[in-house]
Amino acid sequence: MDSGELKIKVLVIVFAFCFVTLSNISASSSETISSRNCQIALGAWSEVKINRLISDIQPYSPSKRISMISEKFLNTSYEAHTLIGSYEDPEKLVVNLDGIDCFTFLDYVEALRLAGNYSSFIDNIINIRYKKSRISYDHRNHFFSDWKSNNADHVEDVTREVGLNKTEILSKNINLKKKGSFWLKGIKSQKRDLLVISVSNIDKEILSRLKNGDYIGLYSTQKGLDAYHLGIFIRNEKGSFLRHASLSDKKVLDSPFLDYLQKTNGIIVYRPKSNT
Repeated sequence: MDSGELKIKVLVIVFAFCFVTLSNISASSSETISSRNCQIALGAWSEVKINRLISDIQPYSPSKRISMISEKFLNTSYEAHTLIGSYEDPEKLVVNLDGIDCFTFLDYVEALRLAGNYSSFIDNIINIRYKKSRISYDHRNHFFSDWKSNNADHVEDVTREVGLNKTEILSKNINLKKKGSFWLKGIKSQKRDLLVISVSNIDKEILSRLKNGDYIGLYSTQKGLDAYHLGIFIRNEKGSFLRHASLSDKKVLDSPFLDYLQKTNGIIVYRPKSNT
């Protein structure tokens, strides 16, 4: 088989894989995506491996599931801008487990955490990434606070529960820059009150109230942004870590939590709710 025939065969397989996958998605989402393209890159994963992992995590709590799932992503390559769509270009459903950034990392972990099988994993990505499961650029969760607001059935803000009286309320017009322009064209600005724990206030007591598997947003001091980087809090026999897709290290890794926080001003803490 020459290279031209191989490329054609790969394209046919990818198209067929997307078609079969989308045809298996629940009726609640299938109407939304029936006329759209998708792009799936499983990398070292496979449908069999995903189903096996989902089966293995079923007996465990949300925090344990997240720890187990996210561990499987360690050393996965960092890749920015994997999602397809913009104000000018149509949105596509993208599932790329071969290269992830800090936001898609959380998408895939949470989608796997809630999944019962491979098909529901794909379905969950749509539900988690897009408001009302509508695959469009203006319905995508572009900001960390979007992600919590539009996934309130599965994730809750526990920043105050963790920080208690050391929690601050900081108001921001999300997506609105200092001079009135927008970070993202075509996305409306929304005023939000963000709960934030200043890094200077994080002590042993606050650290003890964080739970394995908490989703962590590193607070941004820039106008219009809520968090500039995301990760997962991990506590194990070696200590406390931020598990994250690192731009500088070009992969998913565990960074010592308190050491890493010295680079930032504060944290926002979201916690997975009980399995549904």
